Amino acid sequence: MFILSPEKMKKYDKITIEKIGINGLILMENAGKKSAEIIETNIIENEDSIAILCGTGNNGGDGFVIARWLFNHVSRFVALLLVMKINFPHLQKKLQYSKKP
Repeated sequence: MFILSPEKMKKYDKITIEKIGINGLILMENAGKKSAEIIETNIIENEDSIAILCGTGNNGGDGFVIARWLFNHVSRFVALLLVMKINFPHLQKKLQYSKKP
């Protein structure tokens, strides 16, 4: 496993999006889904409660992907957005997908 600094991760995200052609929303979805799988498999036990705290940047979007995946598998769950104004378009899209019907 590789651990990257935020600067290197941003660089590799940019290369993946611009040169390889994978959409940023797809990267966000993949990262959030895998994170949710790790949380569900290695952290959550039985009736544990879980809260996902999200900001407005890329990680906030990942957080809402994690929230959506865990919402479907964990009975005691809450996701919180910790801002008043959203300035990041990918996060707005993830919020739309994460709303309850």
